[in-house]
Amino acid sequence: MKSFLYFTGLSERIMTMRMLHFLGLVVGGLGLLLARNAPAQAALPVYTDHLVNGFQDWSWGARNLGNPSPVHSGSSSISASLVAWQALSFWHQDFNASLYANFTFWANGGTHGGQRLQVQAQYGTNSGTTYQLPSRLPVNSWQQFVVPFGALGLVNASNLNRITLQLTASGTTGTFYVDDLQFTAAAAPVLTHLGINATQAVRFVDARWFGVNTAMWDAYFDTPETIALLQQMGTRALRCMGGSASDEYHWATDRSLTTST
Repeated sequence: MKSFLYFTGLSERIMTMRMLHFLGLVVGGLGLLLARNAPAQAALPVYTDHLVNGFQDWSWGARNLGNPSPVHSGSSSISASLVAWQALSFWHQDFNASLYANFTFWANGGTHGGQRLQVQAQYGTNSGTTYQLPSRLPVNSWQQFVVPFGALGLVNASNLNRITLQLTASGTTGTFYVDDLQFTAAAAPVLTHLGINATQAVRFVDARWFGVNTAMWDAYFDTPETIALLQQMGTRALRCMGGSASDEYHWATDRSLTTST
């Protein structure tokens, strides 16, 4: 076909080996770049003195998200003066739960303690499994609670959007406090190390796969200097013409729509 011009240049084997060597270096470099730039696993805080990371307060019942005392850390905690089945609840736009393993928080039962809480998550429009904390809240002291995602029915959920701590009727109803709410990160995936031998030819590539686009208005298209450079780089094919000129060209007649040659 007249739309391709071929050059002998360097031998096909030499050019192919060079190309495979180059591709091996590119792939190896890309692998190192991806390994270097792989995102680290990190926790997602919900509350640290105030709501963070885009979480919103969707609770129902009396609460104070800026309670000054007692606090587990920092300067504020959340106080909740609820009756049975009222709850602290925090909403966020859908996010990928598979990056996290647990929901954790610290709780203080206040003067009397004895409250029983249950935790539930929502993903999309679905509600996960309700998880009742294994113990009542302690009196005037802080205790950390760790709720595995498996217990909430959240394993591999891609659209987690709400977490709720609800007061049940099986405990007391005195004011209690929570602090340092967060989703802890899942374990980072095991790194896989790939070794590439850039000097080993696995498969030969047809030299005609590699070429250069050309333009018929290029004044240097057919000069000796251009031909010498193409031969030096091992190019065996030129695509011409490009763009609209290629659309108008008919190879059988060697004519375009607007010209006689």
